[in-house]
Amino acid sequence: MKTVATILGLIVIVALVWMLSRWQLAQAPPPAETINEAGIKSDLLAIARAEKDYMAKHQHYGSMNKLQQDGFLPFSGLRWDGYFYTAEVGDDGEHFKITARTTEIAKAHWPIFWIDDTMQISEFAGFIIN
Repeated sequence: MKTVATILGLIVIVALVWMLSRWQLAQAPPPAETINEAGIKSDLLAIARAEKDYMAKHQHYGSMNKLQQDGFLPFSGLRWDGYFYTAEVGDDGEHFKITARTTEIAKAHWPIFWIDDTMQISEFAGFIIN
C-alpha cells in the first residue's frame, strides 16, 4: 500500500512539474523577439550617430532621406525585420527623435523604441498602430 501511494505521489509531482514548465514556456516571448530588440537598438544607435555626423557637417539634423542621400547611413535605414524607422527633426534643426515601430497587426505587441539627441534609447510597450 505504501508503494502505491509513493508511486501515485511521484506521478502527481511529475504532472505538476510538467504543467508548470508548459505554462512558463507559453509565457516567455519567442527568442527571435529578443534578437529583434537587440538589432533594433543597434540600428537606432547607428542612425543617431549618423544624425550626429550629419549635424557636424551641415549644422542641423537631417531627415532619413537626407541621411541616406548623403551617405551617412551604413544601411538602408528604413525597415528591418518587421520594424520601420522614422526621423523627426525639430523645427530649429537642433533636435531629433528616431522611432522604430511595427505596423504589422500580428506584431502589435512588440515594443516601440526611440532615441533622441541625448543618445538614450527608450521603450514603450506595443499596441499603437499608426
